[in-house]
Amino acid sequence: MENLPENSTLARYYKNKKRRKKRRKLMFYTLLTVFMVLIIAVLSLTVFFNINEFTVEGNSHYSTDEIIHASGLEKGQNMFRLNKFDVIDRIKQSLPYLSDVTINRNLPSTMVISVTETSPFCYLAWQGYFYIMDKDLKLLEASEIQPEGLAEIEGIEPVSPQPGQLVADADGKEQTLVKITRSISDNIGTENITSIKISDIYDLSFVYDSRVTVLLGSSERMDEKIKLTKYVLDENESKEHAQIDVSSGTKAYYRAVSVEENEQASENE
Repeated sequence: MENLPENSTLARYYKNKKRRKKRRKLMFYTLLTVFMVLIIAVLSLTVFFNINEFTVEGNSHYSTDEIIHASGLEKGQNMFRLNKFDVIDRIKQSLPYLSDVTINRNLPSTMVISVTETSPFCYLAWQGYFYIMDKDLKLLEASEIQPEGLAEIEGIEPVSPQPGQLVADADGKEQTLVKITRSISDNIGTENITSIKISDIYDLSFVYDSRVTVLLGSSERMDEKIKLTKYVLDENESKEHAQIDVSSGTKAYYRAVSVEENEQASENE
């Protein structure tokens, strides 16, 4: 075809025709792409990516089967049609010893459940049961058998304790208690803590290794008081019975006492 003048009617006709053809081709490929994406999405939610295997990581208190059962997941379920957050909530509500749960899809067919477990730290005796808690006062379980190696909590009365929930005190002293338990756990550790007494929130105390009574005073400056206690315990290698007064939050006063004197002081607090 001979070259036509650029502004001629025929030239404009062919130019518009070419443009329309190009638009139709672009629309065709766009629709084809959208169609393919929809097909893939439908297949992903129906045929592909169904659970065929479970992997559980980080568990020791609960078995792999217990965690999978608590999740409510089953083989054959589609990995993308489930709500991971609902599954996580289900697991944590059913298994109180789990402090954190994450779920990841390992395509094409493996569901990976990673858990972090909390540790029992203390317990309280109430109405014939021993309520076992972690450092955050989350109730882990109620037992008819007195646990060994855990700190006994004295001075609170729990309100409707439920496994997996934080233990609340009838007088609201749980906030004071959790300041002590967290600080002790973070600065001294959970071992060798015999008891924690919070009957009077202005005269708090705890017993270390069944022989050292630590006088805390109020809950103010709790971290400083526990760090002072840790320093004194580390510096004194004696196995004598003693009292450590850190109620000021700035100084620690140490004195050796007899077994009888220590027991009498503990009973009078």
